[in-house]
Amino acid sequence: MSEQTPLTYHLNPGPVRSSDRVSLRLQLTAMAAFIFGYILLPAVFSLILPPDSAVSGIAAACGPILSLVMLFVLTNRYSGSFRKTMLILGFRRFPLKTMYLGLFIALGIMIMGGRVTLVWGIIAEFFSIELGTPPTVAAAMSENIWDVAALLITALAAAPVFEEVFFRRVIFGSLRRFMPLLPAMAIASLAFSELHLSLLQLPGLLLIGWIWQSFYIRSQTLWSSVILHFYNNLIAAVLLLMIRFMNLQTF
Repeated sequence: MSEQTPLTYHLNPGPVRSSDRVSLRLQLTAMAAFIFGYILLPAVFSLILPPDSAVSGIAAACGPILSLVMLFVLTNRYSGSFRKTMLILGFRRFPLKTMYLGLFIALGIMIMGGRVTLVWGIIAEFFSIELGTPPTVAAAMSENIWDVAALLITALAAAPVFEEVFFRRVIFGSLRRFMPLLPAMAIASLAFSELHLSLLQLPGLLLIGWIWQSFYIRSQTLWSSVILHFYNNLIAAVLLLMIRFMNLQTF
């Protein structure tokens, strides 16, 4: 693989590479933001806030949003400018073709992931393995409308950007420094799929994460996978809301 790929943490589109110090800062910043917003805050909120309330629902959306804000603010502090911040995070040229065709590409990828999930579910049922309901589905079907709002905010505003930076850029880029391409892609995609805490969706999300990683590598800009991630979540959100509405209509 060429040295001019996003895996080397360029500060600019030219041949000059960013220092190892900047790479380490990005890794530490992203990890701190992830732990703070995706682990610590949800744990604290679950302990101190009453469940099934408006406050708990709103708080659920705060973690990922704050992770995203924390990532950009801290990176901007040591980069010195917004342009360098975007380049360090992997946002180089904007792929207009992906923007225009991304909805259809994302739909195709979702269908492939859905087929994998279907086969996985059939295998699990054959062996009497309980896979459970995915947390996103449970949140979408919740009687607390604020849980639904939190799901939408996280899925459409925070997750497409932060998760792509964290898994496709930082985790994969770190692994790529000391292992071949395919194992690095596999581990980063597996970590991404495990984040969603769903045994049922695990294989499908693994495939989707792999494909998004491929788009990032080929395009050399994180915008590609962010756009696909956003469209994927948008389609999923619309489908879940339709299912929720139809379920409510039956009562």
